Amino acid sequence: MDHWKAHLLGFRCYAYRRGQAPERIQQSFPLLTLEEIYGAIAFYLANQKSVYESIVEDEVEFEKMRQSSRENNAAWYKRMAKARSEMLLAQK
Repeated sequence: MDHWKAHLLGFRCYAYRRGQAPERIQQSFPLLTLEEIYGAIAFYLANQKSVYESIVEDEVEFEKMRQSSRENNAAWYKRMAKARSEMLLAQK
């Protein structure tokens, strides 16, 4: 399964698993038709294991990229953390 398709499918099915009705999901994804949403849910229900595995693979890959970015741009992340701390202190 194409990982990006599985990931997008995962977002819609996550909302479904949380109890959101297809009509509510459509409000979050207005470019999708109800037919597409129901189709995604049907596909998910028939292929839960492969969808889940694909999403987990994407999350692992994202975490590797995030860690690599932090290592390769440590000074920038340090400046951002300092700026965030200063901003939070100024708000108190």
